[in-house]
Amino acid sequence: MRQVQLGRTEVKALKDKIAELRAPIQAKINAMEAERQRTIKEKIEQKKARVSQLQSDIEQLKEGANQITLEELESKSEQAQTEMNDLGLSRAEKQEFQRHFRQLNDILNSKKEEALLTLSDDDKENLTNLRSVLSQRKERRKEVKEQLDEYRKLAGSSGLDFEKAMEYNELLNAEKERLENIDAGISDIEKKISALKKKTS
Repeated sequence: MRQVQLGRTEVKALKDKIAELRAPIQAKINAMEAERQRTIKEKIEQKKARVSQLQSDIEQLKEGANQITLEELESKSEQAQTEMNDLGLSRAEKQEFQRHFRQLNDILNSKKEEALLTLSDDDKENLTNLRSVLSQRKERRKEVKEQLDEYRKLAGSSGLDFEKAMEYNELLNAEKERLENIDAGISDIEKKISALKKKTS
């Protein structure tokens, strides 16, 4: 096949023609990419809004826990847990929510304990109830200690950046505070059991 030598003018015209043919295709590609980016941004904003709303709902639930029944508190707590699981959160986001849920569970367990302790004025039944509450609190103490050990390991890991190290230290301090509160609760129950034992001896 004979080779055709194109002059500068012909080359420019050919390039212009190719560019003209490519233009609508490129415009369509650009439009599709813009739509994709818009959709991604919209989903991110929707997720942020849901996360913010859930955080607000949990805070309101904790603050108003004493104004609602135990059953209602349990139901709303379960709903919030389901909502969190549906959000597709990152590990760090989940850890932050789990911290709030542990605080909520502490409130929930306290309401359960209060309900249990007020079932009867009979000293013998109260002693049984106190022992049941003590067992529950010791089980919670075990769970908190396990979580505390996990955060200690994470906080002591090498290669953590400053922000992540601060985050784990904050979680560690929060768990320490929970453990102190539970220990205080255990001590209080043990004193009540001791007083009842003296009364019935």
